[in-house]
Amino acid sequence: MGCCTSAGFWARHLLNNALEVYVASEPQAFPMLTPVAAAGPAYARLQQPIAAYPSEKTEVLDLAATDSLYVASPIISDNVRLGTLIMAYTREGFTPRFGGNTPAWSGRPRSVPFRSPPP
Repeated sequence: MGCCTSAGFWARHLLNNALEVYVASEPQAFPMLTPVAAAGPAYARLQQPIAAYPSEKTEVLDLAATDSLYVASPIISDNVRLGTLIMAYTREGFTPRFGGNTPAWSGRPRSVPFRSPPP
């Protein structure tokens, strides 16, 4: 995978309902119609809560033992779920925004439900 930007983005993916990559910010690393779990252990763990508990709202997923925070936003049109937009942010990219050494993920965003999936 490529390097993250100064904003802390690592990658952006649009998944279809089968949790396959439909569009990716890094198409060489995430080819179209590849199962997202094939992208590595963190993405395999990310797939579990999205598949088991599909949400109708944007959520932050904090997976232990990963370097990223994941934001999952459902793509819904005419009450039909078309897929999920996944944005991965590096933890270190968020730390400076929340006061130096304070972990960025220690607070819960007010407008975004927060959940840590079981290990």
